[in-house]
Amino acid sequence: MKRITKRKINNQSGAAMLISVVFFLFLSLGIISGLVAPSVREFRNANVNLNSKKAYFLAESGSEDAMYRILNNMAIGASETLVLDSNETTTNVMDVDGSTKQITSLGDVSNSERKTNINLSTSDGVSFNYGMQIGNGGLTMSNSATINGNVYVNGDITGYNSAKITGTAIAADRTAEVVDQINDTGTPTDAIQFGNTTNTADVAQSFIVATSDIATQVSVYIKKVGAPNNATIRITSDSNGKPATTSLATGTLSASNVTTSYGWVNIVLSP
Repeated sequence: MKRITKRKINNQSGAAMLISVVFFLFLSLGIISGLVAPSVREFRNANVNLNSKKAYFLAESGSEDAMYRILNNMAIGASETLVLDSNETTTNVMDVDGSTKQITSLGDVSNSERKTNINLSTSDGVSFNYGMQIGNGGLTMSNSATINGNVYVNGDITGYNSAKITGTAIAADRTAEVVDQINDTGTPTDAIQFGNTTNTADVAQSFIVATSDIATQVSVYIKKVGAPNNATIRITSDSNGKPATTSLATGTLSASNVTTSYGWVNIVLSP
């Protein structure tokens, strides 16, 4: 006769291992989520900030386009749409009063909207779009001098030694000048030497003007001997029969404009 013995198998250790694995899995997911969530949030915020900036510059582009059209008398409607990089801005132009226009531009980039406002008002005067505007006397540039922009001159524009103007240069006919003092009886009987490279000496000529105005130019009857340097011409007030030390106007007598024969040389003066 056989004896049968039953044994009970304990499965609790396997269940504990499964619970541990699930616990560590959720713990790992929690840690990963805690690390990833801030990064995703920062990326989303950066994208929103970028779209906001794009919307602002888009709105600004619409305002500048409308302002350019108005200032240059170009056709523009009450509402205009400008498309840039597949995004659009809507610009509205409204008359506030008889002398003021309001430009409102709304830029939209991926539902991020920015708005700009500009008020344009008219006033008395003329538009100035030159980097330099010069009255009577003209413009002389030398020694690689550069003007970045447009130049308008009442007179001649002269440049030496690689001088340049990057924009538009306009030389207009200067206003007619009135001669106040004149002494041109011909070749003088006596010559006055000045401006020598050694033993230099100044020379002065007194005169009394007939009118009170701005001196813009002086002309001298002159020739050169050798290779003199440039000379400075000054107009000063009288100080007991001698030139005062304070200049009322100055100009440069360029040696390159003087020849070896007597002739009139114009010297532009500036205050």
